[in-house]
Amino acid sequence: MKQKILIIDDEKSIRDSIQMIFSKEFSVFTASEGKIGLEIIKQDHPILIFLDIGMPGLSGFKVLEIIKKDNLPGIIWMLTGEENIDVALKTIQMGAAGYLTKPFDAAEIRNITLNVMQNHERKIKHDTSGDKPWAIEK
Repeated sequence: MKQKILIIDDEKSIRDSIQMIFSKEFSVFTASEGKIGLEIIKQDHPILIFLDIGMPGLSGFKVLEIIKKDNLPGIIWMLTGEENIDVALKTIQMGAAGYLTKPFDAAEIRNITLNVMQNHERKIKHDTSGDKPWAIEK
């Protein structure tokens, strides 16, 4: 079974470009808004979630808050169109693993993804509890 990635972004071009990079190696899910993304997280348990900060409806910050509050699975990398140190700090303080500014470099997003997936595989091999095999403790 392929490892799962979810892209939550209101920009179709962003969803399509990330999906194109990873569709051969991973199961890639996409959502154009936060509410749909949360449903996919609950149903499909993606390992890695790329989450846009600036979306209509539920903002990326609100989605991240819900994910953390409800203890939903997934490692979250925030996506933003603006390079701002305050935004970067806020994403980390809220529990995201990191953030990328758009437009991002394909090699950079690929390295992030491969690192997350390798760490996840190591975690599963060493986790004997069987409770939440998709969760990675901090």
